[in-house]
Order: sequence, then C-alpha cells, then structure tokens
Amino acid sequence: MVSAPGQFIDWSRIASELGFEGISNVKSLPSRRFQGHRSAFTELLAPLNRSTCEQVVQQIKLQLRVVNQTLGMLEGQTYESILQEMLQSFAFKVGEILDADRTTVFLADKERQELWSTVTTEKPDTPIELRLPWHQGIAGEVACTRQAVNVPFDFYEDPRSVAARTVEAKTGYRTYTLLALPILDSQGDLLAVVELLNKCLAQVSADLALPQRIDPVGFSHADEATFAEFSDVFQLILESSRALYNAARRQKTATVLVKATQALNHSHLTLSDTLERVMNEAQNLLNADRSAIWLVDQSKHEVWAQIPVKGGDLEEIRLPIGKGYVGQVAKTGRILNVPCDLYHRSDSATARHIDQLSGYRTYSLLCIPIFDSNGTLIAVTQLVNKRRSGPPKVAMGHAANTPAIPTCFQTNFSDDDEFFMLAFNIHAGAAIERALMYESLESIVVARTQELQSKNRQLQQEIEERIKAEQTLNDLNQRLKEMARVDALTRLANRRQFNEHIAAEWRRMRRLKSPLSLILCDIDFFKRYNDHYGHLAGDDCLQQVAAAMEREVKRPGDLLARYGGEEFVVVLPNTNPDGAFHLAEALRKAVFTLQIPHAASEVDSVVTLSLGVATCQPTSADDYYGLIQETDKVLYEAKKQGRNRTFTVDLR
Repeated sequence: MVSAPGQFIDWSRIASELGFEGISNVKSLPSRRFQGHRSAFTELLAPLNRSTCEQVVQQIKLQLRVVNQTLGMLEGQTYESILQEMLQSFAFKVGEILDADRTTVFLADKERQELWSTVTTEKPDTPIELRLPWHQGIAGEVACTRQAVNVPFDFYEDPRSVAARTVEAKTGYRTYTLLALPILDSQGDLLAVVELLNKCLAQVSADLALPQRIDPVGFSHADEATFAEFSDVFQLILESSRALYNAARRQKTATVLVKATQALNHSHLTLSDTLERVMNEAQNLLNADRSAIWLVDQSKHEVWAQIPVKGGDLEEIRLPIGKGYVGQVAKTGRILNVPCDLYHRSDSATARHIDQLSGYRTYSLLCIPIFDSNGTLIAVTQLVNKRRSGPPKVAMGHAANTPAIPTCFQTNFSDDDEFFMLAFNIHAGAAIERALMYESLESIVVARTQELQSKNRQLQQEIEERIKAEQTLNDLNQRLKEMARVDALTRLANRRQFNEHIAAEWRRMRRLKSPLSLILCDIDFFKRYNDHYGHLAGDDCLQQVAAAMEREVKRPGDLLARYGGEEFVVVLPNTNPDGAFHLAEALRKAVFTLQIPHAASEVDSVVTLSLGVATCQPTSADDYYGLIQETDKVLYEAKKQGRNRTFTVDLR
C-alpha cells in the first residue's frame, strides 16, 4: 500500500490486505484500561496470539516493511496521535499475549542514554512522557545488559523493588511479578524495553480484584520464548514507530524553522523590536512557554535581559558571566539543556531567585549561545518550559510556588530541539548583530555631539590639570629621592645609603681615632624558605625580620641597612668588639623570638640568623672595603660552624 504525503494511514485497509478476516474471531484477554478502544491499529494486531503466530508472521513482516517505508514519507498534523496509538496498541497486544495486567514500552533514546515512554493517565488526551536514565531501575538494567529480567512472586522481596514500592505506596497499585525484555533493531542496537507487570491467570474475569487474578507462578520461560517468537514483528512495529517519531519532529520543526528564519530576515533595525521577534519565533519553534534573549555586556562581564516580573512590567536583570545557567553558557559557549524538574538540581539557586522575581515557575530549560559573523558570543537564547505536544495550549497557573508540575510541562527539550535552535540562532545572530550595529551607530552620533560640547570644558580643565601635574611632579621627584636611598620592601636603608654612610663614618672615626664596628647577618637557608613557602611568604618574612632588627638598633649614629637579598648590615661607629657582639646577639635573639616557621631549615624549625662582627680602627682614607671583606669572612665562619650564631673578629 502506498500513502500519499499528508494522508492518514488507513489501518483498517492494511488489516484487510493482510487477510486477517478469517481468524478475526480469536478471543483476546479483556482489559479494563483498553476496553472500548478498538482502533484500526488494534484491529491489525488482534489476530496475533500463540496459536496463529506461525501462520501469519512472515506475511506481517513483509507488510510491515512496506509500512515502515511509508511512515518515513508521512506529513501532517497527526504524527503524535499515530505514534500514541501505535505504542498503546503494541503494549496492549503484548500484555494480552503474555497475560500481563500492565505493559509499558520504553523506547531507547541512544543519544541521551535514556529510556522514554508515554503513559496514559485518567485523561486520555493528556499522556505523560516518562524518561529514565539508561542505567536506572530494572528497565535500565535490561537496557545495559540486553538480557531479560524475570522477577517471580513476590516482587517486593526483590532488593530492586525499593523505588517501585515508594511509587506504588502513592499510586495504590501493587506489583507482584515482573518481566522486562529487550527488543533490538536490525543492527543489534537497543530499540526498546518492554516491561510487563503482574502475570494473571488465564480465563479469569477482569472484574476481580488484582490479587485474585495474580498467577503465583509468575512469568515463565515459556512466556519469554513466546515473546521471542514475536520479536521480529515487534522489532518492525517499533522501528516503524521510531521512524514515525523522528520524521514527525523533524519535518514539523523544519517547517517552523523556515518560517521563523524568514521572519528574522525581515526584522526591524531597532534592538528592542529584533529581540522581541527573536524571542517569539524561538518560542514558537520549540513549543516553549517562555523565552528570553540575554545579551552579553563584555565591558561589565555580565549578561542582561528584560524579564517580566510580578505585575507584568519588564525589569532589567543582570548576572555575572559564569553565574546561573545563562551565565554558564555565556562563559563556555556551549549548549545547556536542563531537564524537568529543574528545581531538583543543586545548582538551581539563581533560576529559583529569578522565578521569585518574576512570579513564574521554571521546570525545564534550554540555553543556546548566539554568535555574530566573527564568531564572537553576543547573546544567549533561553527557552523555558517545553510544552508537550498534543492538546492545544490553555491558560494555566504555574507560579513560582506551584507544588505540582502541570502535565503539559512534564517533558524536556530534546536533541532535535538543540539542533534546530542552533540553525535558528545563525539567523538570530545576524539579526541581533544588525540591530546592535544600528544601536551602536546611534550611540556614536550622540557621543560625538556630546564630545564637541565638552571641548570647552576640557580646555579649561587642562589648565587646572597642568598646575596639578606640576605639583604632582615635584612630589614624585621628592619620592624618587627617598626611594633611591630606601629599600622598597623593608623600608630600611638600601645599599646606596649604606655605602654613603659607612664612607662618612669611616672618615669621622679616623679623625676621632675611635673604633668602627660592622655587623653582617644572613637569614639561614632563606632560599629553601622561598622554595617551600613561596616568594610572597618570603617577602613577608624579610619584612618581619627587618622590623625586629630595627627595634634593636636605637643609637642615632647607627645604621641598619638591607645589604642584598636576605643579608642585612649594621654600621656601628665608636663601638668596641664587646658592644658590637652584644648588639649582634640581641639581633639574633629578636629574630628567633619571632618564631617564624621554617620547615625547610636544617638549623631549627623557625627562622634564624647567622652573624659576623668585625671591629677596626680606621687609618688610611676610604679603606672600609677591607672591613666589609673581613666581616663577610667571619659571617662565613659562623655559617660553617652550624649557623644561628655570632662570630667576631678584632682587627685593631
């Protein structure tokens, strides 16, 4: 049979062509849930049972291949109803053949590693879409292992029943036995998992309570074998369903995409009009309840959007790039698809806060980056609350404090939604880029006008600024003079000031014929300190040591200076060896008292000093270099003898 594009499949005609009239009197197990619903597809499957399988299976396989090819060419508005009918009829027939009270068919979503199904509620026109992770529950176990799972009576004694018991405590249903079976496609990949609940006794009235109808033996190996006999037929039926489902979503969305992109290409130049057009078209494209365009403000490292708040007014909301779901997309440039229910996620605080401001409730969310022609991320499209297909949209209350998820929002944005939004965002990016450029040109004109108006004020300010600049320059020159003689880190005298001071004191002590002492000290194992604690900690250590030593050097004529790196020097005019040694020991003890931890030292667990002291009587002019050299030798000897000590020498 060939079906013209846009036409509904005539399942009754297919049943007629398959020649099932002669065996149509085969009795089927009644089902309370399915009574009164004898659709065309149900009639097609009606003759299938244990006794007729061999007679018709080859003919069914042949005809369903034709159906499978036909489904890929269908168009129109009836895809969802066809798919729902096929899955319901298939589940009913499998349950009938194997005497199961309930049957659920979970189709495999390989890309998202999920199992999904549509479950009919008390309202037949509002089915619920269920999605489970590939590895969750018994259905997930079957999906991963590709092996059947048969749980005999009593299911509640099986450790895998914990989640089911929790759910059934709320629903009032009771599972006694369970059989879950995989269905593979022609390539050997998982196509679906069929889950059958509660094996019932044959020829027992469906009006009896469930416990009275339960077969205590449970599902048998014969049931599994029977299912295997029909596996080829089941495979073709479900492959047809999958082809129909994929064709439905993609063809319908492609049509809307073309319309949406054409609308964007004719959008106005103003930014507000363009953003509104993009939001409306994106919302219609993916059947979302709300949408928003968050623009990237690189100057402030933020994203912002106009969001409707309580009362209906628009309010500008700004988020740092990286914060919240939109901020994450603005930072990474990657798609973020948050399934229902978003509030169950630990990172939903920002979304909850925005919901409180807007008086709205977010269940599912899709954020897609928008790039300009140069590949720069300029905005993020945010689609909120995917609506289920099927019943028309109706006004519903879903405020931020809504306790239950409305049925129409019990679904998620799909991979196809992401694909079509990426295509849509190419055109959206071009439209927004044009609008931003137009707004930028307007801003430039305004800015130039303001610039000309401010020229006179600037000229007057320049005179004042020049006066201030001269004063600042004088201040800087003074500071430079000070900086040239002071160590920037420790605020002690630097090497230059030391050289000037010792030369002056050398000449003065030579005239007075008085002794001149010099102390050179070095922080023990300071390189290891830097390597262990880091250079910032090393700088802090130098500052503490310098401050402690400065408190000990009190005489007006004495000078404490940073000699270089971790070395310090003290010039002591008119000081004999005993006085110099006394001060050196005071310096060593002052540093030790700081108790600065030094885990890399071989001397102690804290920072220590090694000191060398030399005293001389200046004679010849400007011969203080010899004093420095002799002091350095004594310091070396102090290090050689174990460090954390003072060695002296009298050169007189």
